[in-house]
Amino acid sequence: DGGTRAWIESNLQVETEEGALVPFHYSPIQLELDRTVDQLKAAGKLVRIILLKSRQVWGSTWTEGRIYEKCRRNPGQRATIISHDKSSARRLFGMFQTFYKYDPHQLPTDYSNRQELIFSDPHRSQVSIETAENIHAGSSFTNQALHISELPKWPRNTSRKTMLSLLSTLH
Repeated sequence: DGGTRAWIESNLQVETEEGALVPFHYSPIQLELDRTVDQLKAAGKLVRIILLKSRQVWGSTWTEGRIYEKCRRNPGQRATIISHDKSSARRLFGMFQTFYKYDPHQLPTDYSNRQELIFSDPHRSQVSIETAENIHAGSSFTNQALHISELPKWPRNTSRKTMLSLLSTLH
């Protein structure tokens, strides 16, 4: 919705390829993704987007921005970011950490490290990273958001079990 986009563009910073921090401004593809989310919600459907993307369309940045906004503005949210290996998952979580670090209205946290961020009570929202090597990824809690990345690179012998585990946690 417009409130989500307005909040993201007013509060979040992204890092350019050159390493500079700039305000998050939606690209045409990100605007189309937002319209799709709005249409699904308006139709009363669950939002499940599979983004088959080429590089540099900022799909992961859009996803991390939406997850940060959801966890930051709504108490009690839980999100998991999962990728094929630790390096990739940490890179994605690094976006989330940048959003937090430069949030002009930063909430206090109980815990923040390279694998999770937990907002303090009474807010309690949290995000963590996992790798696809863990077939029980995210299975000990309910997620309100998932960012599943680099699925073709997941271990073939466990990807189905990991995906089933993750999808069963989504509310």
